[in-house]
Amino acid sequence: MAARYEVRMTVGEYIARLLEAEASQMPPADHCEAEQLRDLARMHRQIKDAKSVRISAAA
Repeated sequence: MAARYEVRMTVGEYIARLLEAEASQMPPADHCEAEQLRDLARMHRQIKDAKSVRISAAA
């Protein structure tokens, strides 16, 4: 039987997670750009967003 996962989060949190994932995959040579992405992620987390997204996946 396949497991089913569902996550609810604000749009700001969703964008922040995408930015952090991108930053974590950057090579060390792009350290400055990765840090800028992390700063942007922190800013998105601070945005008070009323909308939420639902992410579903089967594993």
